[in-house]
Amino acid sequence: MIRRILSDERATMPDMKPSMRVAAYVDHLDAALVDGFVASFERSKLAAVATELNLPADRLDHIHRGYFVALAVTAWADKQITFDEEAQLTMVAAALAIPMPEAIELVLTARDIEPPLLVAGLGLTPRDRIGFADPLGTEVPAWHQRATGAGLTPTEELSSARYVVTSDPNSDEHHHLWEAGSMVIAEWAFDAAIEQLEEQRRQRGLIL
Repeated sequence: MIRRILSDERATMPDMKPSMRVAAYVDHLDAALVDGFVASFERSKLAAVATELNLPADRLDHIHRGYFVALAVTAWADKQITFDEEAQLTMVAAALAIPMPEAIELVLTARDIEPPLLVAGLGLTPRDRIGFADPLGTEVPAWHQRATGAGLTPTEELSSARYVVTSDPNSDEHHHLWEAGSMVIAEWAFDAAIEQLEEQRRQRGLIL
């Protein structure tokens, strides 16, 4: 699991160790790629974060390829790559500007890597404040109830939320939230992430 740097630690970015700066950037990259592609304003946000973290272009290329390999390692965990996993890897390679021949080589290389290298997805934690912005397929009160039941912290103050969930995260209407530091994610992606969190809590006997 790639450890995330929480939003209240951003003020110390210039003093971070190199590994922490990389983790902070991957945190933003994770959220931008949760729907498989990077919108133009997400790309601008990532560029701004990279500049703030003092990560040069060649370093970003290395990080992007490492991220892609981590995804491929996860896909190989069951000794095969499904059609859906292949589609996801293809989309991510395109989003990260990794040429397809190189992407195929990286996927083949990942087959022989032991699986402790995992991408954490959204990496939801109880400290994360989750906001919900219309339009949504599920009503906001229902989402608040479900998020609370999964141990998360819902909020109606979108500008202070770590994540903002909406049906269309690429809409220009949410650009101000990105600029405020929130990560705007698709409702279906949040649903998939919270299902995993709910399952983990069920296995530990925290919820029925």
